Amino acid sequence: MPVQFPSEKVTMGYWAIRGLAAPMRMMAAYAKMDMEDIQYSATKKADGSGWETPAWFNEDKPMLAEKNAMINLPYIVDGSAVITQSNSCYLYLARRCGIKVTSLDAQFDMEQTLMQVFDLRNDAMKQVYGGASKDEFKKNMVGYMSGAVTGHYTKLDGFLRQKGTQYFSGEMPHCPDFHAFEMVDMHSAMAKEAGVPDPIDNFPALKKLHADVRALPTLEAYFAGPNYKLPFNNPAFASFY
Repeated sequence: MPVQFPSEKVTMGYWAIRGLAAPMRMMAAYAKMDMEDIQYSATKKADGSGWETPAWFNEDKPMLAEKNAMINLPYIVDGSAVITQSNSCYLYLARRCGIKVTSLDAQFDMEQTLMQVFDLRNDAMKQVYGGASKDEFKKNMVGYMSGAVTGHYTKLDGFLRQKGTQYFSGEMPHCPDFHAFEMVDMHSAMAKEAGVPDPIDNFPALKKLHADVRALPTLEAYFAGPNYKLPFNNPAFASFY
């Protein structure tokens, strides 16, 4: 069903995968927000020549672009507001959900972590959407896990230890904690798929954060529900999903 504008409640739009939407779905569940979740699918063309996504490119994107020329996936529609760009959506939704930091220093910690986690995500996408075959993907994982992933984990784990807090910006989770959870979750699955050691075992502070987010009571339904069972990435285009 096409997105309604203006919407009666907060609406999020993204592909029918976990990807960049997972942190937003988790935030909404954590805050018990009734958020409409529009999920777009890519389907094979009848002639086998590729993929098509008419609900997004032909219907909703042109309509939303009239309100925000930068529109892309993910997006948030909230009344007359149309927000796009992943980190902007995370920050907007956190404020909308009442997920707050307690000081200016905590704000800086939250923002820095948000960007660092996105750096990790960008490196992951080079592997996932790099055009490698499944066999090539598995071979690449040895160097990727011991190199780029270990480098990002070292920074994130070290920052947590320096702060001495349960989460990156304090004792309550904020948007980068949910995205960090998703990235650790995905990389652990990638390591298992490739049959290589999972680097998270070498980073106890980051591993604990992952476990703490997984144990949040208000996320119990999310982890038991269909959104957590979605593929990490778009199986139409990804080497790993």
